[in-house]
Amino acid sequence: MFKKLFSTDHAMMLDDASANQGRGLGALRIAYFDWRVQNDIGAIVAALDRLSNRRLQMIGLRREGLRDIVRDMMLSAEEDREIVQEIIAIIDASAESSFRSRDITPPEG
Repeated sequence: MFKKLFSTDHAMMLDDASANQGRGLGALRIAYFDWRVQNDIGAIVAALDRLSNRRLQMIGLRREGLRDIVRDMMLSAEEDREIVQEIIAIIDASAESSFRSRDITPPEG
């Protein structure tokens, strides 16, 4: 039940306008996703904050902009994840169309 309720699949998520017009589930999904992201950023920043300045410099980070750096890293990872999902969708679509051709029979199973 929770998996369906809090699914972050964009095809299942409602846009903000329809979510505010009596369909609170879409707004709840968006709010929960934002809450998870903020908690993840806080946990990563707290873990990196325990490192000394020297160790932070060794991995190329500064303590002053730690929260912004982590947020940028998470946004970059999210963009990469979306690109991978698009590539998988393209591959799935091309695989389905190749099985429909006359010379290739679909696998039985």
